[in-house]
Amino acid sequence: MPEKQGRYGLWGMLGLILSLTLPAFGATPGEAAIHAAAADRPEAMFPHMDAAIGFLRAADKQLREGEPIFYGHREAAIKHTEAAIADLQTGIDDYMKAHPSTHRNEIIPEPPPSEAGDKYPHMQGALRLLHQAETELGEAAHIYSGHRVEGLDETRAAVNEVQQGMKSATAHKNE
Repeated sequence: MPEKQGRYGLWGMLGLILSLTLPAFGATPGEAAIHAAAADRPEAMFPHMDAAIGFLRAADKQLREGEPIFYGHREAAIKHTEAAIADLQTGIDDYMKAHPSTHRNEIIPEPPPSEAGDKYPHMQGALRLLHQAETELGEAAHIYSGHRVEGLDETRAAVNEVQQGMKSATAHKNE
């Protein structure tokens, strides 16, 4: 069994090496310290997938808090959002089973702020969150055996349902 290298171990040595060599490659001392500190932490493996799940969960919450005046579209959007979350989680779980040494750093994204004058604030908030989830899924790695694509399809279906629900509510309100 290899001995621990000094007081800080292998990661500490790597951090020290980075802090000494990065300035030679144009990094400022502050950047070198950031890189050295980061060497002690494992990197997030699923940053875009975890962010998308966070946005989808927040969108689900907004949809559930919304008024029930959207002629079934709000409920359909909730079902698509739940399916998207399940698809993404399955993709991550399958990847982790195939790569047992993989670790996960959960990301809880900040939801976008609501805008003054939103006609349907919960639906508008959900729509903004769904669009952010869609963006994250577009940037995610293609290593999830089709589950990322399925989650993206469900997210787009939820976007469509939210948009249709707002159109229906507006049309019925103007009758």
